[in-house]
Amino acid sequence: YEILSGLVGSVLASYVSDYYGRRMVLFIGGLLAILGAGLQGGAVTIAMLIAGRCIAGLAIGQMSATIPVYCVG
Repeated sequence: YEILSGLVGSVLASYVSDYYGRRMVLFIGGLLAILGAGLQGGAVTIAMLIAGRCIAGLAIGQMSATIPVYCVG
């Protein structure tokens, strides 16, 4: 689940960063990472764990696509 979510997050990161900027993408990615980690840590069902993994995957995809461009540019 995390790999597919990371793929979606990395594809969406370019569109979001064009509209809002790279700094906002990193901020949103950080918030999604916190939310995903909280869901995974407090999961009482498998569905909560899977949702947390998907949200964390989105964050990883966004940040892995944005951070190299942010550091160089």
